[in-house]
Amino acid sequence: MFKNIFTILLVLLSLSISANMVDRVEVVVNSEIITHQDITKELNSLNNTSQLTGFEPFSMILSDLLSNSEVQKEIFKADFMLETLIVEKLIIQQAVKDGVDVTDFETKQLFQSIIERNKTTETEFRSTLLARGISIEKFKESLRKRSIFERMKQNKVFPKISISDFEMESYYKMNYSNKKSFKVAYIYIKESENSSIEEKEANIEKIKLIKEGLEKESSFKELVKLYSDGPFKNDGGELDWMSQDSLESSLEDEIFKIKEGMTTPPMKTHNGYHIFKLLGIKYTESDSFDNLKEEIYQVLAYKKWHSVFMVWLDELKRKAYLEYKNESNDYGKGFSWSRWYGNIKGDK
Repeated sequence: MFKNIFTILLVLLSLSISANMVDRVEVVVNSEIITHQDITKELNSLNNTSQLTGFEPFSMILSDLLSNSEVQKEIFKADFMLETLIVEKLIIQQAVKDGVDVTDFETKQLFQSIIERNKTTETEFRSTLLARGISIEKFKESLRKRSIFERMKQNKVFPKISISDFEMESYYKMNYSNKKSFKVAYIYIKESENSSIEEKEANIEKIKLIKEGLEKESSFKELVKLYSDGPFKNDGGELDWMSQDSLESSLEDEIFKIKEGMTTPPMKTHNGYHIFKLLGIKYTESDSFDNLKEEIYQVLAYKKWHSVFMVWLDELKRKAYLEYKNESNDYGKGFSWSRWYGNIKGDK
């Protein structure tokens, strides 16, 4: 009997220790805490970066930086997730201090607009979310947070961005004066960091067959139908006219090197292989600098906002009371968002 009681006590003790490990406090953020379970919960919601909703804490912090392959590796690290959760709390806390909020009515309106844009019903949208383990309530709360984040960026970040008239005039001359428009047909072979070895090998074989087809002067339209994972397969992969800077600069650079009727070599980016056939190119006269000044300012501000935002995140951390409970944390108080961003950009 005593042996059984002793066994039960051991089991209860081990469960208690396990629970404490799961629920242990990782960091105190002013008057709030982040637990190990909070981090684990966020990490468990990740399967791969192609399934992100855009409402995860790191999605709201990192925005379009998520397309960077190095950043995609970071978000699966527990320490990086902790730093993301810290600044999420700090932004929300600062919003409360500044009286920045989003009402339930505004959240409901945003939610309805998302449903309308997706051309679905609330019931269907709910089912889609639940299939991914997301409740309507959680989605709406994330939507409210994202709206608060955007308002804080407008209030705290964008006013700190400095853009001179010289910068705007230079950008105008480089990008608006005799701006190019082009039309292409497109072969796209899908591949991500998470693709299997078999998928990657199959893609290499596809590229080889496409190259052979182009050398034999096979119809580009037929090659699109046979091998492309991209849009408009039945139309030979033909896209609408696009203005300069519509695609990644590395892709456009190759497109503008070739003559009409020619094809680019296969080009690899973070999401796969791209082959373009140039169907046409033309130059369009732009509006005057004065009329485009506000538009150019917004373009340049968008290019600069991340670096200013990262400095602001560091300011929030410096002003906050942060107490890291886990001494083995690789980031800790020494982690700097602006330094991390500089490393990602290659400004080491």
